[in-house]
Amino acid sequence: MRNSAGIPLIVAVLGLVIVVVGYFLLGSHERSATSDDERVTRLEVEGFENIEIGGAPWFGCGEDDNILASYSFTAEKNGHTVDGVVCCGLLKSCTVRY
Repeated sequence: MRNSAGIPLIVAVLGLVIVVVGYFLLGSHERSATSDDERVTRLEVEGFENIEIGGAPWFGCGEDDNILASYSFTAEKNGHTVDGVVCCGLLKSCTVRY
């Protein structure tokens, strides 16, 4: 069976599935903070100050976390400097770990 563009229906459906799965695997869903401003705001809400955003963490996130939507940070909380990571998973919210 072909659609009006002449593409077999199975190919069109398979292509759509690949796009949707790729969208979530790359952390492009609404929970992932994409800019440094969004990331800083997210940490400020948790009570952190003087925040410096780092790159993707090598360690600190669980196996269910999407490393592409996770990031490391250095900040101050209650007068102490802390290093931590924000870990986001596909089917769970983001977690701040320090």
